[in-house]
Amino acid sequence: MSDSSNTTFEFDVNHNGEFKLNPLTYQDGSVLNIHVFQMDFEDMVSYLKWKIPRGFTTLYYMLPPYYTLSGMKQIKNDYHTNVMYDIAKVAGKLQIFVSHTQIDLSTVLIPNDGSLEESFAANEACQAIVLKLQRETQTEETLADQLSCNLARYTEETQALDEEAILEEQMLALMHRFADRFTDRRVEINNPMVAVVRWLGGDGWLCGVEMAAEVVMAATAMEMKVGMMKVVSAVAEVGRKSPERRRIF
Repeated sequence: MSDSSNTTFEFDVNHNGEFKLNPLTYQDGSVLNIHVFQMDFEDMVSYLKWKIPRGFTTLYYMLPPYYTLSGMKQIKNDYHTNVMYDIAKVAGKLQIFVSHTQIDLSTVLIPNDGSLEESFAANEACQAIVLKLQRETQTEETLADQLSCNLARYTEETQALDEEAILEEQMLALMHRFADRFTDRRVEINNPMVAVVRWLGGDGWLCGVEMAAEVVMAATAMEMKVGMMKVVSAVAEVGRKSPERRRIF
């Protein structure tokens, strides 16, 4: 037995019956279910003679998709068995009919010119291509959805980082503004007597309460500046250690 592949094929072998004409029927038969590897014509005949005790003269197989007796094809040689196996690869289980006596069915069978087999094979090939394209399309759609989700997440993370950077810049700008505002008065803050001299030599006499208020305001601003610098440093340090900022899309 010459196996061409490891694929097994299923057949229902109708045997031990008789063909009747007008209309074409197969009467009083039995069904033998077999699972076989692909084999050539002579090996198939030998196998069926071993499985079927009654002798036979002719083999036929029924064509899908209608599976009518008038659509049977006679099996005469290796070409016919190869075509039958090609059809079975797509259609699945096929029906085989065994004739135990010589009978002319040429008048009721469709001519065995191969047109039906070719048409069926072409149709099944087109369906296989369509199914393959559908699977590829579904795969591409799934990939596109994943990419869209990843892009949306990346966009959100980027916006969050941008907002954090903007906030950091605003805080630094505020710090610099306070620093610029009170830089010239640093001497006064450190030495209130200098402030008293400046005020006396500049804008005129100020009472002790007003001078004290000015000094307190300047000192408070400097403390605010130091505190904000600590907050910004802490935020930057947390950002550098955060795994979310190190994660690469």
